[in-house]
Amino acid sequence: MHHPPAHLPDYEDLSRALQRARSLCTPSELQGLLCGLLAGGARLNQATLVKILEAHLELGEAISDDFAAQLGAYSASLLISLADDDYSFQLCLPDDESPLRARVEGMGAWCSGFLFGFGTALRKIDESRLSEEVKQALTDIVEISRVDTAHLSEQDEFDLLQLVEYVRLAAIMIFTTFLPQDEKSTPEEAS
Repeated sequence: MHHPPAHLPDYEDLSRALQRARSLCTPSELQGLLCGLLAGGARLNQATLVKILEAHLELGEAISDDFAAQLGAYSASLLISLADDDYSFQLCLPDDESPLRARVEGMGAWCSGFLFGFGTALRKIDESRLSEEVKQALTDIVEISRVDTAHLSEQDEFDLLQLVEYVRLAAIMIFTTFLPQDEKSTPEEAS
């Protein structure tokens, strides 16, 4: 399916929205969580999405109606981005000007959020749907979520770029694998 490009807020936009909501969650973790939910096949109405996010985001107060609407729109935009045949989906991480430690921590937070969201969406996983490729990708995402930033080097800068691309493509692959039947393209569109 080719969709018009989805408008996705950047890291700073999400950071400001989360600060206003007094959340301890990072933009990377939030996007990872939403992507994990979507990759697991969850298509949530705003009320259910808010309930999951309130439980996970460590908020200082309940999600406002305005923020709930923003999160619903963001989730819808992520769905379009993940489904785009042009692979336009990008991870929400601190920008390249940020210190390497912040970017590596953002990558770890994204992976943690993704795993939580995916696990929430697929409470009981049908093992037959997990190909070796999906199992390996999930195992790798678990390992990346445990990132250690104690001893970073210039090589880690290069490795991070490769990891970001790997995780981006893994998220799209997992999303596609668990795509609900009614969202799959027809055979003509798939070719």
